[in-house]
Amino acid sequence: MQDKTAMNTSGARHKPRYRLKVTWLRSLLIMVCVALLSGPLSAMTVDEVPNIHLKDARQYVTDPSNILSTAARDSINLMLGQLEEGSGIEVAVVMLPSIGNDDIFDFAHNLFRKWGIGKKKENNGLLVLFVMDQHKVRFTTGYGLEGTLTDALSKRIQMNEMVPAFKEGKWDEGMVKGVRATVAILKGEVAADQYGATSANGNDEELTTFDVIAISMVFIIIILVIVLACRDKKCPKCKKHAMKTVSTQRLKIALGHGRVKRIIRTTYVCQNCGHQITHDTDDNDDDKLNAALAAASIARMAMRGSSGGSTGGSFGGGSTGGGGSTSGW
Repeated sequence: MQDKTAMNTSGARHKPRYRLKVTWLRSLLIMVCVALLSGPLSAMTVDEVPNIHLKDARQYVTDPSNILSTAARDSINLMLGQLEEGSGIEVAVVMLPSIGNDDIFDFAHNLFRKWGIGKKKENNGLLVLFVMDQHKVRFTTGYGLEGTLTDALSKRIQMNEMVPAFKEGKWDEGMVKGVRATVAILKGEVAADQYGATSANGNDEELTTFDVIAISMVFIIIILVIVLACRDKKCPKCKKHAMKTVSTQRLKIALGHGRVKRIIRTTYVCQNCGHQITHDTDDNDDDKLNAALAAASIARMAMRGSSGGSTGGSFGGGSTGGGGSTSGW
Protein backbone atom coordinates (compact mmCIF):
# COMPACT_ATOMS: atom_id res chain seq x y z
CA MET A 1 0.00 0.00 0.00
CA GLN A 2 2.83 2.33 0.85
CA ASP A 3 4.56 1.58 -2.45
CA LYS A 4 1.36 2.30 -4.39
CA THR A 5 0.92 5.58 -2.61
CA ALA A 6 4.47 6.59 -3.35
CA MET A 7 4.00 5.58 -6.98
CA ASN A 8 0.81 7.62 -7.29
CA THR A 9 2.43 10.60 -5.66
CA SER A 10 5.40 10.33 -7.99
CA GLY A 11 3.09 10.00 -10.97
CA ALA A 12 1.21 13.10 -9.94
CA ARG A 13 4.46 14.93 -9.37
CA HIS A 14 5.69 14.08 -12.86
CA LYS A 15 2.40 14.65 -14.63
CA PRO A 16 3.30 16.30 -17.96
CA ARG A 17 2.44 19.93 -18.48
CA TYR A 18 2.24 21.70 -21.79
CA ARG A 19 4.16 24.94 -21.64
CA LEU A 20 3.07 27.05 -24.55
CA LYS A 21 3.27 30.72 -25.50
CA VAL A 22 -0.40 31.38 -26.18
CA THR A 23 -1.19 35.06 -26.06
CA TRP A 24 -2.12 34.91 -29.74
CA LEU A 25 -4.38 31.89 -29.23
CA ARG A 26 -6.71 33.79 -26.93
CA SER A 27 -7.23 36.52 -29.51
CA LEU A 28 -7.48 34.22 -32.55
CA LEU A 29 -11.26 34.05 -32.45
CA ILE A 30 -11.43 37.86 -32.57
CA MET A 31 -9.08 37.91 -35.55
CA VAL A 32 -11.18 35.35 -37.40
CA CYS A 33 -14.34 37.38 -36.84
CA VAL A 34 -12.66 40.53 -38.13
CA ALA A 35 -11.39 38.66 -41.17
CA LEU A 36 -14.85 37.30 -41.93
CA LEU A 37 -16.32 40.78 -41.76
CA SER A 38 -13.68 42.21 -44.08
CA GLY A 39 -14.44 42.32 -47.78
CA PRO A 40 -12.03 41.29 -50.55
CA LEU A 41 -8.75 43.23 -50.37
CA SER A 42 -7.27 44.77 -53.52
CA ALA A 43 -3.50 44.43 -53.85
CA MET A 44 -1.42 47.54 -54.49
CA THR A 45 1.93 47.88 -56.21
CA VAL A 46 4.70 50.26 -55.16
CA ASP A 47 3.80 52.61 -58.01
CA GLU A 48 0.14 52.66 -56.97
CA VAL A 49 0.71 53.74 -53.37
CA PRO A 50 -0.21 57.44 -53.11
CA ASN A 51 2.32 59.70 -51.38
CA ILE A 52 0.06 61.93 -49.27
CA HIS A 53 3.08 63.99 -48.22
CA LEU A 54 3.32 65.42 -51.75
CA LYS A 55 -0.12 67.02 -51.39
CA ASP A 56 0.23 68.20 -47.80
CA ALA A 57 3.61 68.48 -46.07
CA ARG A 58 1.92 67.98 -42.69
CA GLN A 59 0.58 64.55 -43.63
CA TYR A 60 2.83 61.56 -42.95
CA VAL A 61 0.22 58.77 -42.97
CA THR A 62 -0.78 57.21 -46.28
CA ASP A 63 -3.96 55.23 -45.66
CA PRO A 64 -5.94 54.87 -48.91
CA SER A 65 -8.36 52.29 -47.46
CA ASN A 66 -9.00 54.16 -44.19
CA ILE A 67 -7.73 51.34 -41.99
CA LEU A 68 -7.03 53.92 -39.29
CA SER A 69 -9.57 56.37 -37.94
CA THR A 70 -9.18 60.07 -38.70
CA ALA A 71 -8.28 60.68 -35.06
CA ALA A 72 -5.47 58.10 -35.19
CA ARG A 73 -4.04 59.62 -38.36
CA ASP A 74 -4.20 63.07 -36.79
CA SER A 75 -2.36 61.84 -33.70
CA ILE A 76 0.41 60.20 -35.75
CA ASN A 77 0.74 63.18 -38.10
CA LEU A 78 1.10 65.49 -35.12
CA MET A 79 3.86 63.37 -33.54
CA LEU A 80 5.79 62.95 -36.79
CA GLY A 81 5.47 66.63 -37.66
CA GLN A 82 6.96 67.62 -34.31
CA LEU A 83 9.72 65.03 -34.77
CA GLU A 84 10.74 66.39 -38.18
CA GLU A 85 10.59 69.99 -36.97
CA GLY A 86 12.82 69.26 -34.00
CA SER A 87 15.29 66.79 -35.49
CA GLY A 88 14.88 66.71 -39.26
CA ILE A 89 14.01 62.98 -39.13
CA GLU A 90 11.40 62.00 -41.72
CA VAL A 91 8.98 59.15 -41.06
CA ALA A 92 6.32 57.80 -43.41
CA VAL A 93 3.53 55.49 -42.21
CA VAL A 94 1.81 53.45 -44.92
CA MET A 95 -1.33 51.40 -44.21
CA LEU A 96 -2.24 48.97 -47.00
CA PRO A 97 -4.93 46.29 -47.18
CA SER A 98 -2.82 44.08 -49.44
CA ILE A 99 0.34 43.91 -51.55
CA GLY A 100 -0.63 40.59 -53.09
CA ASN A 101 2.10 37.97 -53.00
CA ASP A 102 4.92 40.54 -52.84
CA ASP A 103 7.43 40.16 -50.02
CA ILE A 104 6.95 42.92 -47.45
CA PHE A 105 10.74 43.43 -47.11
CA ASP A 106 11.20 44.05 -50.83
CA PHE A 107 8.04 46.15 -51.07
CA ALA A 108 9.10 48.41 -48.20
CA HIS A 109 12.66 48.69 -49.52
CA ASN A 110 11.47 49.72 -52.99
CA LEU A 111 8.84 52.14 -51.65
CA PHE A 112 11.41 53.78 -49.34
CA ARG A 113 13.80 54.36 -52.25
CA LYS A 114 11.03 55.55 -54.57
CA TRP A 115 9.87 58.18 -52.09
CA GLY A 116 13.37 59.07 -50.84
CA ILE A 117 12.38 59.20 -47.17
CA GLY A 118 14.84 61.14 -45.01
CA LYS A 119 17.24 63.98 -45.76
CA LYS A 120 19.67 63.17 -48.56
CA LYS A 121 22.87 63.87 -46.61
CA GLU A 122 21.74 62.38 -43.29
CA ASN A 123 19.68 59.47 -44.71
CA ASN A 124 17.57 59.84 -41.57
CA GLY A 125 14.33 58.31 -42.82
CA LEU A 126 12.01 55.61 -41.50
CA LEU A 127 9.18 53.79 -43.26
CA VAL A 128 6.53 52.00 -41.19
CA LEU A 129 4.58 49.68 -43.51
CA PHE A 130 1.43 47.84 -42.34
CA VAL A 131 -0.05 45.12 -44.59
CA MET A 132 -3.39 43.84 -43.35
CA ASP A 133 -3.85 40.60 -45.29
CA GLN A 134 -0.28 39.45 -44.60
CA HIS A 135 -0.69 40.30 -40.88
CA LYS A 136 2.71 41.99 -40.89
CA VAL A 137 4.28 45.32 -39.99
CA ARG A 138 7.68 46.38 -41.32
CA PHE A 139 10.14 49.06 -40.19
CA THR A 140 12.69 50.07 -42.87
CA THR A 141 15.35 52.50 -41.66
CA GLY A 142 17.66 54.84 -43.51
CA TYR A 143 21.42 54.49 -43.17
CA GLY A 144 21.58 57.39 -40.74
CA LEU A 145 19.14 55.86 -38.24
CA GLU A 146 20.54 52.34 -38.12
CA GLY A 147 22.76 53.20 -35.17
CA THR A 148 19.89 54.61 -33.10
CA LEU A 149 16.94 52.52 -34.25
CA THR A 150 18.65 49.16 -34.56
CA ASP A 151 17.00 46.08 -36.02
CA ALA A 152 16.67 44.55 -32.54
CA LEU A 153 15.14 47.72 -31.12
CA SER A 154 12.68 47.96 -34.01
CA LYS A 155 11.64 44.40 -33.28
CA ARG A 156 11.08 45.14 -29.58
CA ILE A 157 8.91 48.15 -30.37
CA GLN A 158 6.79 46.07 -32.73
CA MET A 159 6.40 43.20 -30.28
CA ASN A 160 5.82 45.39 -27.21
CA GLU A 161 3.60 48.14 -28.59
CA MET A 162 2.04 47.03 -31.86
CA VAL A 163 1.58 43.28 -32.22
CA PRO A 164 -0.48 42.76 -29.02
CA ALA A 165 -3.03 45.34 -30.24
CA PHE A 166 -2.96 44.10 -33.84
CA LYS A 167 -3.78 40.58 -32.64
CA GLU A 168 -7.07 41.98 -31.37
CA GLY A 169 -7.77 44.01 -34.48
CA LYS A 170 -7.00 47.32 -32.73
CA TRP A 171 -5.19 49.01 -35.60
CA ASP A 172 -5.44 52.52 -34.11
CA GLU A 173 -4.06 51.50 -30.74
CA GLY A 174 -1.17 49.46 -32.12
CA MET A 175 -0.03 52.04 -34.65
CA VAL A 176 -0.34 55.04 -32.31
CA LYS A 177 1.55 53.27 -29.52
CA GLY A 178 4.24 52.00 -31.90
CA VAL A 179 4.82 55.42 -33.44
CA ARG A 180 4.81 57.09 -30.00
CA ALA A 181 7.51 54.70 -28.69
CA THR A 182 9.59 55.14 -31.85
CA VAL A 183 9.38 58.93 -31.70
CA ALA A 184 10.39 58.92 -28.02
CA ILE A 185 13.54 56.97 -28.87
CA LEU A 186 14.41 59.07 -31.92
CA LYS A 187 13.97 62.24 -29.85
CA GLY A 188 16.22 60.85 -27.14
CA GLU A 189 13.45 60.95 -24.54
CA VAL A 190 13.94 57.24 -23.92
CA ALA A 191 17.40 55.66 -24.02
CA ALA A 192 17.58 52.89 -26.59
CA ASP A 193 19.35 50.53 -24.16
CA GLN A 194 16.65 51.09 -21.53
CA TYR A 195 13.64 50.43 -23.75
CA GLY A 196 11.89 47.09 -23.68
CA ALA A 197 13.62 45.61 -20.64
CA THR A 198 10.53 43.46 -20.20
CA SER A 199 9.63 41.40 -23.21
CA ALA A 200 6.22 41.77 -24.76
CA ASN A 201 5.82 38.06 -24.16
CA GLY A 202 6.72 38.29 -20.50
CA ASN A 203 3.13 37.89 -19.42
CA ASP A 204 2.49 34.70 -21.39
CA GLU A 205 1.01 31.98 -19.26
CA GLU A 206 1.80 28.30 -19.00
CA LEU A 207 -1.05 25.98 -19.84
CA THR A 208 -1.95 22.70 -18.21
CA THR A 209 -3.33 19.70 -20.11
CA PHE A 210 -6.82 20.89 -19.25
CA ASP A 211 -6.08 24.29 -20.80
CA VAL A 212 -4.82 22.66 -23.99
CA ILE A 213 -8.05 20.66 -24.24
CA ALA A 214 -10.06 23.84 -23.75
CA ILE A 215 -8.11 25.61 -26.48
CA SER A 216 -8.65 22.64 -28.78
CA MET A 217 -12.37 23.07 -28.26
CA VAL A 218 -12.02 26.74 -29.21
CA PHE A 219 -10.32 25.70 -32.45
CA ILE A 220 -13.21 23.39 -33.25
CA ILE A 221 -15.65 26.24 -32.66
CA ILE A 222 -13.56 28.50 -34.90
CA ILE A 223 -13.68 25.94 -37.70
CA LEU A 224 -17.46 25.72 -37.35
CA VAL A 225 -17.72 29.51 -37.44
CA ILE A 226 -15.64 29.64 -40.62
CA VAL A 227 -17.72 26.92 -42.29
CA LEU A 228 -20.97 28.66 -41.40
CA ALA A 229 -19.63 32.05 -42.41
CA CYS A 230 -18.55 30.77 -45.81
CA ARG A 231 -22.12 29.70 -46.49
CA ASP A 232 -24.33 32.43 -47.88
CA LYS A 233 -26.58 34.02 -45.28
CA LYS A 234 -30.30 33.34 -45.40
CA CYS A 235 -32.43 36.13 -46.83
CA PRO A 236 -35.17 37.16 -44.36
CA LYS A 237 -37.47 38.01 -47.29
CA CYS A 238 -37.25 35.13 -49.77
CA LYS A 239 -35.72 32.62 -47.30
CA LYS A 240 -33.00 31.64 -49.78
CA HIS A 241 -29.34 31.30 -48.77
CA ALA A 242 -28.30 34.00 -51.22
CA MET A 243 -27.17 36.99 -49.12
CA LYS A 244 -23.83 38.32 -50.36
CA THR A 245 -21.57 40.88 -48.68
CA VAL A 246 -21.31 43.98 -50.89
CA SER A 247 -19.53 46.44 -48.60
CA THR A 248 -17.88 46.82 -45.19
CA GLN A 249 -17.40 50.25 -43.60
CA ARG A 250 -15.61 51.39 -40.46
CA LEU A 251 -17.66 54.23 -38.98
CA LYS A 252 -17.44 56.30 -35.83
CA ILE A 253 -20.20 57.87 -33.76
CA ALA A 254 -19.50 60.88 -31.54
CA LEU A 255 -20.36 60.26 -27.88
CA GLY A 256 -19.42 63.72 -26.63
CA HIS A 257 -16.46 64.99 -24.58
CA GLY A 258 -14.03 63.84 -27.27
CA ARG A 259 -15.06 60.18 -27.09
CA VAL A 260 -16.11 58.13 -30.07
CA LYS A 261 -17.74 54.78 -30.65
CA ARG A 262 -16.46 52.85 -33.64
CA ILE A 263 -18.54 50.31 -35.51
CA ILE A 264 -18.10 47.98 -38.44
CA ARG A 265 -21.13 48.22 -40.75
CA THR A 266 -21.57 45.38 -43.23
CA THR A 267 -24.11 45.56 -46.06
CA TYR A 268 -25.64 42.40 -47.59
CA VAL A 269 -27.74 42.06 -50.75
CA CYS A 270 -29.78 38.98 -51.69
CA GLN A 271 -28.75 37.64 -55.09
CA ASN A 272 -32.18 36.08 -55.48
CA CYS A 273 -34.66 38.87 -54.65
CA GLY A 274 -32.44 41.94 -54.22
CA HIS A 275 -33.37 42.51 -50.57
CA GLN A 276 -30.73 44.56 -48.69
CA ILE A 277 -29.81 44.52 -45.00
CA THR A 278 -27.04 46.03 -42.86
CA HIS A 279 -25.38 44.66 -39.73
CA ASP A 280 -23.39 46.75 -37.21
CA THR A 281 -20.65 45.33 -34.98
CA ASP A 282 -18.92 47.25 -32.19
CA ASP A 283 -15.31 48.15 -32.89
CA ASN A 284 -14.51 50.34 -29.89
CA ASP A 285 -11.07 51.48 -28.78
CA ASP A 286 -10.31 51.76 -25.09
CA ASP A 287 -11.12 54.98 -23.24
CA LYS A 288 -7.50 56.06 -22.84
CA LEU A 289 -6.81 55.80 -26.53
CA ASN A 290 -10.02 57.68 -27.34
CA ALA A 291 -8.97 60.50 -25.03
CA ALA A 292 -5.46 60.64 -26.51
CA LEU A 293 -6.77 60.71 -30.07
CA ALA A 294 -9.35 63.35 -29.24
CA ALA A 295 -6.65 65.55 -27.72
CA ALA A 296 -4.52 65.08 -30.83
CA SER A 297 -7.45 66.11 -33.03
CA ILE A 298 -7.98 69.28 -31.00
CA ALA A 299 -4.29 70.11 -31.20
CA ARG A 300 -4.25 69.58 -34.94
CA MET A 301 -7.31 71.78 -35.41
CA ALA A 302 -5.53 74.50 -33.46
CA MET A 303 -2.49 74.14 -35.71
CA ARG A 304 -4.68 74.47 -38.78
CA GLY A 305 -6.27 77.58 -37.40
CA SER A 306 -2.94 79.24 -36.75
CA SER A 307 -1.23 78.22 -40.00
CA GLY A 308 -4.09 79.18 -42.29
CA GLY A 309 -3.66 76.47 -44.90
CA SER A 310 -1.51 73.63 -46.19
CA THR A 311 1.10 73.23 -48.87
CA GLY A 312 2.50 70.17 -50.55
CA GLY A 313 5.95 68.83 -49.82
CA SER A 314 8.23 65.92 -50.49
CA PHE A 315 10.71 63.80 -48.63
CA GLY A 316 14.38 64.76 -48.73
CA GLY A 317 15.86 62.09 -51.01
CA GLY A 318 17.13 59.69 -48.35
CA SER A 319 18.13 56.09 -48.96
CA THR A 320 18.20 52.77 -47.12
CA GLY A 321 20.35 49.70 -47.03
CA GLY A 322 17.47 47.47 -45.90
CA GLY A 323 17.86 47.81 -42.13
CA GLY A 324 14.83 47.36 -39.91
CA SER A 325 12.55 44.60 -38.72
CA THR A 326 9.38 42.71 -39.63
CA SER A 327 6.85 41.25 -37.19
CA GLY A 328 3.64 39.29 -37.75
CA TRP A 329 0.56 38.43 -35.75
